[in-house]
Amino acid sequence: MPSAIFPSQKPSLLVGVKLPRSKSEWDRANEYFRMQIDTSRKLGNLNMEIDHLNRTMWAYFSANYGQVKARNEFNHYNNMSKSKLKKCLRNLKLQNGKLEEKKYVNRLLRKKLRSHVQRSYEEELSKDFWKFCKKEFEE
Repeated sequence: MPSAIFPSQKPSLLVGVKLPRSKSEWDRANEYFRMQIDTSRKLGNLNMEIDHLNRTMWAYFSANYGQVKARNEFNHYNNMSKSKLKKCLRNLKLQNGKLEEKKYVNRLLRKKLRSHVQRSYEEELSKDFWKFCKKEFEE
């Protein structure tokens, strides 16, 4: 198979950028791209040309309109119980994990500990004894 069809290098993903909203902003962007990109010359390596065009456009929109905030990469902690969060935080501290991740887990744990809702134990026991026991001993 030709390497042009299946390149050996994986493309690098760029952070998302905000785009213009009005027609005048789009017109200004089009003028900028016409000045930056030489359309009169013969195209050589198509992959390199596409990469150059992509990076030129990304740089313009990033500089003039800003970047989109990245999604939270630690969302998988949101559904964990307090005890599991404690274990994860302990492991992150022992393994010298990312500082941002440690802060996120720590804040989430504190928030869950603060929002302790008053439970009706007798009602839960009368509904399903074994479910209550399992829930209590897992936390």
